Amino acid sequence: MARGGESQYGGEPRFITNEDVALLRRHGISLIRTDGMALFNQEFRDSEWLLTRPISIAPSADGRRIAVPIWVIKGGSALLDISGHRQLKRIAVLNVPSRQWVYRLDAKSRRLTTLSGLAMSPHGSLLGLIDQNGILQVYRLPGAASSPWSQ
Repeated sequence: MARGGESQYGGEPRFITNEDVALLRRHGISLIRTDGMALFNQEFRDSEWLLTRPISIAPSADGRRIAVPIWVIKGGSALLDISGHRQLKRIAVLNVPSRQWVYRLDAKSRRLTTLSGLAMSPHGSLLGLIDQNGILQVYRLPGAASSPWSQ
């Protein structure tokens, strides 16, 4: 996409690093380089949603990991013209260099229904979230390079 290049993937862009961009769609995410080279593409089920607002993805500062909240729509009725409400289904963590999902936090088992905030530590070794009660929860993630300050 550098200098007017195009990608075959659409979506709302979020920079991960100066060279890598995530493109968010309703039911998928793609990673591309700024030169247009495709790195990763994942389509989710039609019942699973990525939101671009208010809480989007959360990359680590080094750009090696991305936390992706995945939502479902509950309730509602098309017949009665009643819209449903979003509910957090899971948070998945993508390791960018390996292009593999490396962690999955199941929202139902953790009794999470929504998020007020989401963040990754600078080296992607910790996932932090603020739950529906305003409580900060921190999870140590497997296989991430640790910071020199955490030893």
